[in-house]
Amino acid sequence: EHHPGNEREWRLQHKPVVKAMQAEADADLDVRWRRYERVRDRQEREESKRTRYRLEQCDLLRDLVELAAKERAMYELENGKDQCMTSLKLALANLGMWVRERWFPPSYAHATWSRLLPFFRLPGCVSWGPDRVEIELQVFNDRHLNRDLATLCARLNGADLRLPDGHTLQVGLNSQTHLPAETISARWPESRLLGRWSELP
Repeated sequence: EHHPGNEREWRLQHKPVVKAMQAEADADLDVRWRRYERVRDRQEREESKRTRYRLEQCDLLRDLVELAAKERAMYELENGKDQCMTSLKLALANLGMWVRERWFPPSYAHATWSRLLPFFRLPGCVSWGPDRVEIELQVFNDRHLNRDLATLCARLNGADLRLPDGHTLQVGLNSQTHLPAETISARWPESRLLGRWSELP
């Protein structure tokens, strides 16, 4: 038979033990609760990250679909003519450098194509004789250029150039102020002139 006095006495006797057990239980519960909060926070971060990745993947797939819809057909370009023109330009540049190094005055050793071009564009006339071909070039309106042109002609003539058929090539200056550019074609057809110049050494 249970007696109330005995229960009160038991409680008083075991109160410190009960408080110690309760404090231990509270401490364990606090540790477990903090661990739960850390796990919950990590789970929320991972869920947020997964959601962001999913949205980025959707955006990427949408961009790929739009890119595929806007894609244009690619065609192979025919660049044979471009390659031919590049080869011709390279050959012309090499020819210009060869002429510059061999016949022009030393002051033109590093001259660019734009500086040499006026000499190649000079009008003139060609006279075809029995044993000699004479070329008369129209002079410049610049004294310094005419001096260089005279030096160029002297170097050409001093080399005793001969055409493949044995004709001697002589280059001189024509001091006429207005020499028609078509004179060279009138005295010597252009096709024949180009053929002869292509045979020069």
